Amino acid sequence: MLQSNTLKLYPTSRAIRVALGYYKNKNQILPNFLTIGEFEQKIVVVKNRHFIDDDTRVLLLQKACDFNEFKKLQIPNEFFTFLKNSSFIFSFLDELAKEDVSIDELIPSDTYAEYEKHLSILKLVKKNYIKLLDEEGLCDKLLLPKLYELNEEYIKSFSKIILNLEGYMSRYEIELFLKVSKLTNLTINFQKDPFNQKMLEKLKVFDNLNIYEIKNNPKKIELASFKDEVLQVAFIKQKVYEFLTDGIKPEDIAIVLPDKSFAKYLQDFDDENNFYYAFGYGYDTTKTYKRLEALYLYQVEKSIENEYRLRRYFEDLNYLDDLKKKPYDEVLKELNFEEDEIYNEEFYLFKNLLENLKNLSFEKVLHLFLNRLSKRAIDDQGGKITVLEVSQTKGVKFKAIVIPNFNETKVPKAIKKDMFINSFVRAKVGLPTINDKTNLQKQLYQNIIYKAKRCAISYVENEQNAPSRFLEELDLEFQKEKKEPKKYLELFFNSKNKVFHLDKESIILEYDFTKVELSSTRLKTFLECRRRYYYYYIKKIKEHTIPSEEITVHMIGQKIHLALKNLYHDKKAYFSEKELMLDLKKELYKDIYQDEVLKFHMDLWLTKLKSFVKNEIKRFSEGYKIKKLEKSYKKLYNGFMLVGQIDRVDEKEDELYVLDYKTGKITKPTSKSLEKETNFQLQFYKILTDAKLSAYYDLNSALVVEENLFDEKLELLDSKLEGLKEKEIDFYKTEELKRCEYCPYKLICGSSLR
Repeated sequence: MLQSNTLKLYPTSRAIRVALGYYKNKNQILPNFLTIGEFEQKIVVVKNRHFIDDDTRVLLLQKACDFNEFKKLQIPNEFFTFLKNSSFIFSFLDELAKEDVSIDELIPSDTYAEYEKHLSILKLVKKNYIKLLDEEGLCDKLLLPKLYELNEEYIKSFSKIILNLEGYMSRYEIELFLKVSKLTNLTINFQKDPFNQKMLEKLKVFDNLNIYEIKNNPKKIELASFKDEVLQVAFIKQKVYEFLTDGIKPEDIAIVLPDKSFAKYLQDFDDENNFYYAFGYGYDTTKTYKRLEALYLYQVEKSIENEYRLRRYFEDLNYLDDLKKKPYDEVLKELNFEEDEIYNEEFYLFKNLLENLKNLSFEKVLHLFLNRLSKRAIDDQGGKITVLEVSQTKGVKFKAIVIPNFNETKVPKAIKKDMFINSFVRAKVGLPTINDKTNLQKQLYQNIIYKAKRCAISYVENEQNAPSRFLEELDLEFQKEKKEPKKYLELFFNSKNKVFHLDKESIILEYDFTKVELSSTRLKTFLECRRRYYYYYIKKIKEHTIPSEEITVHMIGQKIHLALKNLYHDKKAYFSEKELMLDLKKELYKDIYQDEVLKFHMDLWLTKLKSFVKNEIKRFSEGYKIKKLEKSYKKLYNGFMLVGQIDRVDEKEDELYVLDYKTGKITKPTSKSLEKETNFQLQFYKILTDAKLSAYYDLNSALVVEENLFDEKLELLDSKLEGLKEKEIDFYKTEELKRCEYCPYKLICGSSLR
């Protein structure tokens, strides 16, 4: 097929592919196609300058901000913090350049002088930055509107240019296309709707402006609400099935996401590989990236958690020490173990910068390189049903669409407030306001919905989430679906190739409790949730945790228990408060002198334990002495082998007294809550030792606390044990869903979806 010298411009390459489909079976001359962005790059030339890359851009900006007044912006000039915040400065300066607005214009528009000091500082930043660009012979996009020359020969090579515009054009772009219209025949096709009236007024400077409207096809929009975000995946799969059954081709179906964060749920349940993810997979999900990230995090902070993460990828940490002695280019090249193509591309470009980065530390260079890699994506080779973000829908249409997460906080997505100017100033100087940007998002949703023949929308509705009010602005008729969460749960878990291999709703097994050693903890687990017992004690699925240096209440409790065990290891009684306090302090501080945070917690506990020390001296003077510490006991009782490890057993006049140290809150049963009781720890200890007393030793109050309703609980324990003699056990799920919140098995048992 021959090509004409007509050029058609579209917002995205996806829109071009759709347009090309129109010519598929037509015997006619094919026009040229380009995206608007590609065309703009081709028609502007900046002589004697090279375009700056993103990394050099940040480094030069940091240098431009190296003056005392900059501190008033409260953006630290420390490398990593500045790298994170530099985007705020660049987005501000870039937008001013595109809209041809100077900082001097902003200052008098700021009526209340709210940002005057900030704007003056930013003016100096811009001046310094431009000076550095001039010295290096570089061009930045914020300079482009002032420096460019038109590539007139290229523009004149087309007898006609058709611009299919959706969305927004900056003043710079309008000026650019006005110049194009003077050199060749330019026609602009622009869709009019309630959300782009301001843009329409700006475009009236063009002679050949073809304005059209998309009519809303009369259709009912299917609407469904869910309490859990993930259930929307089942809704999507159900609607896709219905669309396909009705004869719509998979290529004509799309899942439109407010943002791609929802894609992780689709990917988890895409057992059939039906979906094609238009935005690809982030490179930061690859093993190559994760390895580099682990190395970077360990360089920044050599914590237990970071070391654990690093050892997943590097067995020999000494190798890394040797690696750091080499030049940065050799190090980065050597770390590409998989010979990854994207890695190679970014390394080739980054290598040119390394000469300017030789004074930076290894972790800073690594951070810059990771920053580059994180912006790359791996193309998806998946199915035929397109999954794309709403921002990718410009210029395209589908016969059937599903939009999940149509919630107040997501549709339209909240626009962050400006750091340096407010909406009043924006409106005064002609910059796009928050309302303008919000309308642009609304326009995208309206376009994709109006173009479709079938549309289904879902949202999350619970205490934290509400449907978007934008639903009321759309001129649509809704058909709200009755809530049937069970139907969608079945869609999740009835397929043959499940991502989560969930067990059946009912698990009934022959199981003999008399053949196992039964601790109070084991019994408590069974009584609270039989399914959790099944996973932990029968399937032996252990929770995987990464070691951490975070100080937890549990860690402090363990430390105190160990200190008390060691305290009385060789000396079974004390008769001097001073001596006991001194030895206790030694044990609490043992091995923690380098940890200031843990030492602080021990200091707090030493204050509390003063009362404990006094009570101990009193007990010892009354004739109590320590008989056993951290002692394990075992005893056959009513056909069950009961076991337990007891913190402390005291003896007085040949009678035993069991004490269980408590650093946390002690809960006491009531007559109303007795039947639901699951904790029989003290009753176990009583049975195991035949002690006269089995009680808690509250280290907060220094009191020995006897459990109320102790004998009643002992009777209840006998009743619970009698129930365990059944040889066929139903390991059903707990009805008390609050127990599921922190349960490690909630995903595989499906409790998070109930």
